[in-house]
Amino acid sequence: MMVYNTWYVAAWSSEVGETPLGRVFLNEPVVLYRDTQGQVVALRDQCPHRKLPLSLGRVTGDCLECGYHGMTFDRSGGCVRIPGQPRIPPGAKVRSFPTHESMGMVWVWMGDRERADPARCFYLDAYDDPTRTVSVGKHVMVACNYQLLTDNLTDPAHVAFVHRSTLGSPAQEDIPVKVDSEGDCVIVSRWTPDSPPAPIFKTLAGMSGHVDRWQYYYLHCPSICIVDFGSCAVGAIQPGERRDSDHAVQMYSCIFMTPETDSTTHYFYWQSRNFGHGDEAMSAKILEQIEIVFDEDFVILEAQQKSMDRFAMTDDVHLTIDAAPTLQRRIVKRLRAEESVSAPPMKTVP
Repeated sequence: MMVYNTWYVAAWSSEVGETPLGRVFLNEPVVLYRDTQGQVVALRDQCPHRKLPLSLGRVTGDCLECGYHGMTFDRSGGCVRIPGQPRIPPGAKVRSFPTHESMGMVWVWMGDRERADPARCFYLDAYDDPTRTVSVGKHVMVACNYQLLTDNLTDPAHVAFVHRSTLGSPAQEDIPVKVDSEGDCVIVSRWTPDSPPAPIFKTLAGMSGHVDRWQYYYLHCPSICIVDFGSCAVGAIQPGERRDSDHAVQMYSCIFMTPETDSTTHYFYWQSRNFGHGDEAMSAKILEQIEIVFDEDFVILEAQQKSMDRFAMTDDVHLTIDAAPTLQRRIVKRLRAEESVSAPPMKTVP
C-alpha cells in the first residue's frame, strides 16, 4: 500500500543536473533535470506522442526536448514546440510534480499538488549540527516492497540474529522491546544494560568491557526511519535522558525509502555521529560497516520478497515482537484512506 501525499526522496542533489535523470516512483515514471536557475524540474517520463521516455531527450534552456521527434515541454509539463507543426494539440502535455531540496537530497511529491507544502518536508537538525559529523551514504535499489523494509526497521528483535557480527549480541536476545507512537511516528526502543559493546562500536570507537547500549527506531510513516543507537559507561545515562551527550558514543542512521514498484524500493541513507568529528577515515570506515549491516538485511528481505512472489501466501503467525510493524501498517492504511489520489494504472516496470 503506497501513500501519495508525502515528500519522498528522489535523488541526491548531486545526481540531478543538465542531463535528464529517469527514475520510477510509486509505479510512475519520472524524469528529473535542472533549469537555468538551478531549480529541479520533475515531469512524467513519457512523451505523449509515442511514449518514449523523455529522459532519453535533452535539456534545452528551461525545457526538455523529446529525443524522438523534438517535442519540447516546459517545467509545467506543457508542450511549447512541435517541429514542423505550429498548432499544439490540447493533449500535448505531461504531468509535472512538485520538488524540494533539503539535506543534500531532492524530494518529490507524487500526490495532490495543492497539498505539497515544502515546510512539511521531513528535516533532521543533526544534518546541519556543527558539533556532529555527517557521512553521506549511497542510493541502493532493494528488490523488495518498501513495507518489508519498514517492518525490518521497526523490529529490533532481529538484530541479535541477522547482525551477529556487527550490531547484535546474545545479551539482547531476551531484552523486551518497547513500542510507542506520536502522531504518524512509530517509536521502538530497546535498552540493554551492562553488556558487551556492539561489534561496530568496538571497531569504530574502541569500546571494551561492559557498557549500557540502546537502539531507538523512529519510523516517520510511511517510509523515513531514523535509528538512534549508541553506548555509554554503565549507569552514565538513564533511559529517557539525552543520549547525544559527551557521556556517550552515539549515531543516527537516517534512512529514506521511496517505493519504486510494488516489489522494488529506492534506499537512501546517511549517518550522523557525535564522535570522531571531522575524521574522514572514520567516516569511510563507518560507511563500510553500515553497508555490511544493510547488506545483511537486504539478503533477508529480498529472499522474503521472492518467497512471497513465488509461493502461495498463508496467514502470518504473529508474535509479540510484531507490535510495531502492525502499528505502522495501520498508520499507512489510514494515511492512504485519507487521500483523494488514485493510484496510477501502471503497476510494473519492464
